[in-house]
Amino acid sequence: MTNMHLIRYAILLIFLVIVLMAVNWGSPTQWFESSLTPSEKSVTGDTSAGLNLEEITFRISDRRYIQALLSGESDVEVREVWVNGDRIFTWTADSLSLSSGNLTRLTIYFQWNSNETYMVEIVTSDGEIWDTITARNVKLEMSFQIDNVNYTESSTGEGIFTATYDVYSSGYYEPTVMAFLSENYSDIRLPVVIFRDENFMPNETIERANELGDILEQMGEDVRYVTWVELDDIARR
Repeated sequence: MTNMHLIRYAILLIFLVIVLMAVNWGSPTQWFESSLTPSEKSVTGDTSAGLNLEEITFRISDRRYIQALLSGESDVEVREVWVNGDRIFTWTADSLSLSSGNLTRLTIYFQWNSNETYMVEIVTSDGEIWDTITARNVKLEMSFQIDNVNYTESSTGEGIFTATYDVYSSGYYEPTVMAFLSENYSDIRLPVVIFRDENFMPNETIERANELGDILEQMGEDVRYVTWVELDDIARR
């Protein structure tokens, strides 16, 4: 077999491999892009002919989530969602199938952090589209006021405490108000105990605990930070 024949066979083999890739995974470029990790991908990209990523917003209601607005250019179906290289299964869409001119909102339930950067990837029936965006800064606010604390006794001699309170928060995830009684409940200078432990909490949660403590101290409250060991000791007592 001559060198010319070898070259022809090599070219034919390469052509067959490319054809197989196109049949099984779409275009070779699309397959190559989808095989890259987030660190290897460009900041933004698009291998889907049928889908456009119009905008990405970071939102808070009863939980944190990412919302993406998608538009269709041709018949296409949304199949997977990835954030920073991890596949996300907690997402919903107004519609999974789009055609030319259609819009849909994609809601990704993901606990994002302020000022951190995320690559959001949407895999479709004809490729994928991705963008990298920094989450907005969330201003953390909280105020709490308790009024009209009263004590009465029932006909059976049981003590009954009633109180009214006002609480406002912004940027905190599901704030919970709990009431505790002390044996010496007439002492209104009992400290406010805040759990703060770097061994069990991410940096953003530590920052929130500090900000909550600062707010309470500005209100004149005596704030005490406790670790898991100290909290366990308090619970046992």
